[in-house]
Amino acid sequence: MLAVEPAPRPVARERLSWPAALLIVAYGAALYLIILAGGRTLSAHEVWLAQPAKEMLATGRWLVPTFAGVLCGHKPPLMHWAIALAMALFGSHSEWVARLPSAVAAVVAALAVASLAARWLGSRPALLAGVVQLTTVYSLKLGADATPDMLLCAAVATALSVFARANLVKVETPGEYRARPWAARAFYLASGLAFLAKGPIGLAFIWIPVGLLVLRQRRTARFLVDPAGLALAGVLLGAWPILAYREQPAVLERWLRDNWGRFHGAMGGESSPLFYLYTVLWLMLPWTVFCAIGYFALRRDSQRRELLGFLNAWFISGLALVTASAFKHWHYLAPALPPLAVLAGQGVSAYAAWRQREARPRLALQLLVIACGSAAGVTAVYGLLPAALAGRAAAVVGLVAIGLVAALFLERRGQVHWQLATWFATAGLAGVLVQGWLMAAHDSWRPYAELAERANRIIPPSQPLYLVQLPEHQIAYYLNAPLVRTDAVDGFEAAIRDSAAATTYVMAPQSVAERLGARHRVEVLDRCAALRRGMHEAERLALMAVGEK
Repeated sequence: MLAVEPAPRPVARERLSWPAALLIVAYGAALYLIILAGGRTLSAHEVWLAQPAKEMLATGRWLVPTFAGVLCGHKPPLMHWAIALAMALFGSHSEWVARLPSAVAAVVAALAVASLAARWLGSRPALLAGVVQLTTVYSLKLGADATPDMLLCAAVATALSVFARANLVKVETPGEYRARPWAARAFYLASGLAFLAKGPIGLAFIWIPVGLLVLRQRRTARFLVDPAGLALAGVLLGAWPILAYREQPAVLERWLRDNWGRFHGAMGGESSPLFYLYTVLWLMLPWTVFCAIGYFALRRDSQRRELLGFLNAWFISGLALVTASAFKHWHYLAPALPPLAVLAGQGVSAYAAWRQREARPRLALQLLVIACGSAAGVTAVYGLLPAALAGRAAAVVGLVAIGLVAALFLERRGQVHWQLATWFATAGLAGVLVQGWLMAAHDSWRPYAELAERANRIIPPSQPLYLVQLPEHQIAYYLNAPLVRTDAVDGFEAAIRDSAAATTYVMAPQSVAERLGARHRVEVLDRCAALRRGMHEAERLALMAVGEK
């Protein structure tokens, strides 16, 4: 898995051209902004990042994240800061604003992947690798969610791309080596941002493959000995934990417990050790097959085995890292997947070149394969999805079939560039429809947002709203009233005894209304219109007015 010594014959080296970079940025911006415009309600995981960002803007306290005024140190604050900055720039708390940092990170990750591919593979595979990165299943999902995973992915991809570009290819004459200070500082900057995005796991995704290469090629260690870069890393890794601890000592304990608890299983979530082996297959769709094609193409090329060794170390070490964690979820694998986009870019380029050289199979046979695949896809969505979603999913399958047929005819006419453009246009449009149209129809969080909108019209201005037994609940983001969070009913009753208000407004599960009714006057003003899957009637959210009997 480690890189081999470079071949004596020099490898052609290129930089990512400005037109290619601009094309990747334009394509990514159009793709993700259209998805963000869909207006899906923020999920609970997204609100865990977005609500503290709102409170940072409101209070001016930027070091320690809080949720309805209560400490919530799940993650380091980089994503909170990024969301708060977007909110400040656009003067809005809209869903698309909260998700914008992830979309920007998706484009940055694509540029890092394309830059890495350009160095060894040339301009066309580099452009294809960048667009592949933008249109994979995992990028389309994480790039449109207000979570830190795409931010971490971009930081890891940038750090390792910079490291590889500076170390894997000998730009000087054989036997000479000269470290590039700008590259070392960019590497340490990206490493620090990875730490601030998700903590020590971000550093592990970077430093394990780097350590493997240093063990193999000792000269690369010189790159890491850069005083300015080390100082920058020290500030990024040390400043926030120290300042946050001084302001609120409990934040580090909460943060470490959350991270270590997930890793060794104290928080549950244990899964099969094979979970990520089959998960990666659908995360890289629709380019999974081209990853394999690109891998075998590079294996046959002795001039690029050093690149292949580095990509192997990056992916396999990341895969091993997340597999070692007891708590498993598909999005944890994201920082290990960009090297597969490099392989897929090479695979798409190699496939297109092969199709130009080889005799083409009969058109009827190809059309039959597309028709059978489409029929199987439509049958599957109607068998697996509710009727309200199946029709939309079937439409997406039909769109993909039309795109494949169009690409097929372009291939037969020898218009390979238009064929590739059709592939990526189809992949992008399918992603837009799934994320912005299909998922919008399956927005199980919207009833909470609608309840919050009605509550905002009922509660008088400046009147506080108590969130009772709703620790870090998604509805908090959509409420305008000043929030007072009491995670236990007893704490709420103690608080209202000290209040001079005749009526106290409460948002809580229905079970809390029944308990409070024994000692207080409780009027249920509104209820959530729907229950999420697996919930019971006692868990239905209700807006209540509570007063003395």
